[in-house]
Amino acid sequence: MVPTSRRRAATAQDRARRPAGREPPHYRESNQLMDRSFLLGLAGRLTRLGADPADGEDLRLRKKLLVGSVFLIIPAGLVWGSIYAWLGEPLAASIPFAYSILSLGSVFYFASARRYTVFRTTQLLLILALPFLLSLALGGIAASSGMIVWSFLCPAGAALFDEPRHAVRWFLAFLALVLVSAALEPLQGMTSRLPLEAALTFFVMNISAVSAITFPLLLWFVAQKESALRLLRVEQEKSERLLLNILPREIADDLKHERRTIADRFDAASVLFADMMDFTHLDFRIGISSGPVIAGVIGRRKFIYDLWGDSVNAASRMETHGAAGRIQITRETYELLQHDFHCEPRGTVDVKGKGPIETWFLLGRRDDVGAVAHPVPPPAPVAAS
Repeated sequence: MVPTSRRRAATAQDRARRPAGREPPHYRESNQLMDRSFLLGLAGRLTRLGADPADGEDLRLRKKLLVGSVFLIIPAGLVWGSIYAWLGEPLAASIPFAYSILSLGSVFYFASARRYTVFRTTQLLLILALPFLLSLALGGIAASSGMIVWSFLCPAGAALFDEPRHAVRWFLAFLALVLVSAALEPLQGMTSRLPLEAALTFFVMNISAVSAITFPLLLWFVAQKESALRLLRVEQEKSERLLLNILPREIADDLKHERRTIADRFDAASVLFADMMDFTHLDFRIGISSGPVIAGVIGRRKFIYDLWGDSVNAASRMETHGAAGRIQITRETYELLQHDFHCEPRGTVDVKGKGPIETWFLLGRRDDVGAVAHPVPPPAPVAAS
């Protein structure tokens, strides 16, 4: 086993012999992962600026998209302004510089005041008006290499950051500025003061930059929407399973697709009531009765599926006046089961409001009765308490 001091010396020697600027592959991969994690964490913190715990999912997504788009356009403004300044166009250079400064200030304001409507309106106005002014400063649509195309980010952004009906208004404003620019083009009588190569380069840069900003934002928005829809479907499935635990499937389907009072009559139904008598031995007392019932849903927000009718009352009395570990049934149920099940007559039960009722104890299927061992009480009347 190599001593620790010797291993440390060998490591130091390896580092000393390593050429400057060269790192082992695992070092480079680790550094790349750290840099990527740092950038992702920074991007996440920036897009959470102005977030409010009370925000809904949709509003939270819109805020993230708007802040993210601002931090994409600010560097573009600095680059465009620097190039115009280098080409000797100070007035044109001042406009994208002004956008970057004003946008950064609006971000700080949004982070502190959290007034999303003001922040959104400010950004939409800036990205709509400043490209139009820059186009005029350079001599028009052609002379500015189609700078007005940047204003399209306004209605496109409004569709993502605002309500769709508001986006239509911003789109009409964009079209109006395009028409105004086209009308002023002959009056200015100016050709591009930029070299041909620079003008062509700006055409490519303008179209590519606007596309490079719009397309990722749309992809991000769609991905977030799909994720929200998946979560919504999962919650909907949970709700449907919960609904099916308390309602029959046919009734649950009616509640989802129809707005009507749900109450149906069933001419033949059997109703069972059960009560636990002895928690130590888990003995149940069960009563069953059969006959017509009315079934329906009670409630508008919290649904309860319930039954009404004489058969329901009789089944309840059979359970109340039954015996622990026994199943007591009425004549109507006995007549349905007598050919397939063995029933032991109990006698009559005096039920309040109904008088004496003839009852039986249900013992089991006829071929399994021998395995059932229940003491059978004498068939004597039972008085209701």
